[in-house]
Amino acid sequence: MSDEIPLKRIEGITHDQIHRLSGHWITSVQQLVGVATTTNGIGALSQILALDERGTREMIEQARGLLDPEERVHLSTPADTSRYGLGAAPPPKPDE
Repeated sequence: MSDEIPLKRIEGITHDQIHRLSGHWITSVQQLVGVATTTNGIGALSQILALDERGTREMIEQARGLLDPEERVHLSTPADTSRYGLGAAPPPKPDE
């Protein structure tokens, strides 16, 4: 994987949008692309960016274009978090 790519490398992204994303701990192209693959990721990013879904999808495609092919595939595949239950800790056992 390559180094983190700053959001300012995305063509057309505004300073305000970068500031909005950083308020949600999204500070790199890789993080933006990763969030877009989550459930309702595009919808949430649309609200943060103050864009319609089409504009958000276009921005995500531009961001993906900045990634190397291996990284693009890796970050475009949603992570399987089903074994983590309610978070990073395993769910309690029935006798607990």
